Amino acid sequence: MKILKQHKLLHCINTNFFLFKNNILYLGLPSSEKVFELILVELLLFIILDKDKSLSILINSSSENHNYYQAQYSHLNLITCVDCINRNFNYVQTIVLGKGLGSIMYLLTTINKNKRCSFKNSTLSIESVPYYFYSKNDFTYKKNLIEAKKTLNTLYYLNNTYTTFNCVERDVNVIDATEALRLGILDTILI
Repeated sequence: MKILKQHKLLHCINTNFFLFKNNILYLGLPSSEKVFELILVELLLFIILDKDKSLSILINSSSENHNYYQAQYSHLNLITCVDCINRNFNYVQTIVLGKGLGSIMYLLTTINKNKRCSFKNSTLSIESVPYYFYSKNDFTYKKNLIEAKKTLNTLYYLNNTYTTFNCVERDVNVIDATEALRLGILDTILI
């Protein structure tokens, strides 16, 4: 138990260290196609500047409503942005703050040319509220974190051929708002 706590603390320190040492791209939802054009410009600038090819993405989902449809997250600009992240950055850390995770899950698991975007090195900061996850054609209501993690697992398998893709426990770190505040993520970046 003590070793587990030390490992968790070490991960938190590493997360905090990485977050403030690298480029931070802030995504606020709800987003429009024009916003994604600006994001793409930022990504291209990062690549041209060739800093260290690492990127922190901070997503604020607090203002998200749960009425988005799949088509709204299928714009070419968004897919290009996500693909640009995958192809050009050696290390990407994604931190999601807020309550509405539904369309964000779809955003970060977009499939482009049968290649799935990775949730690796992601940190989800979620509060004790009902969770919404995009599932096929509608949003599924889940009440607790255990069920939410199961939903995350099924979400990753949008294509049944990816039977070995299971990174919920290993790569996605779920922290609450209090922990995010303690790590300096909330009060430092979000005011």
